[in-house]
Amino acid sequence: MTEGNYYNATFSQFIRVLGLDRHDANMPKIHNQVVLPNEEMKFMYPRNETGNAGKATGLYTYYSIIIRLLRNTISQRGGNPSDISLHAKNLLACFGPNGEDFSVADYIWEEIKYISENPLKICAYVPYLMELIEKAAKTKYQTDVKHESFRPKMPMHRREPSPHRYSEPEDDMDIEEEEGGQHTPQQQQPSPGV
Repeated sequence: MTEGNYYNATFSQFIRVLGLDRHDANMPKIHNQVVLPNEEMKFMYPRNETGNAGKATGLYTYYSIIIRLLRNTISQRGGNPSDISLHAKNLLACFGPNGEDFSVADYIWEEIKYISENPLKICAYVPYLMELIEKAAKTKYQTDVKHESFRPKMPMHRREPSPHRYSEPEDDMDIEEEEGGQHTPQQQQPSPGV
């Protein structure tokens, strides 16, 4: 309701307001999935950071940038920025090596619904709601602030998985044990003609 008038919008109209096509409604729904356990997020972290699984710290650079982009677009949230919350874990996993397509509109719709049912949560989806209200009411409201585009900062040190991170188990690496119990990689033989 705005200015004493009631308005409504269908989910299809909501999809169009977001600038998505009609196929988005038929994509898998992230909120219909079981929340990804922290243990299944370990592939997003270097081996020495897997204890941070479920946290925004220690991620490989790629996932660190993705989570920042998502938090400023479709997975907005207030509260503790160091945690990756509930279905945001599944959302982030969609950008991994075995990631699947998902319905963007349904993700936003379900997050807005969740926030409306939990009054202690901050509704960070106001820009989406205002766009929907303006379309339904056929009115353009004045805004006090012009929002700038978001550009996540690139970290000075990049953390990237090795090329075989997802294909070779850690135990299969060629390692031989020296005296004193230290491990060193096998030395490569020089190739002929070098």
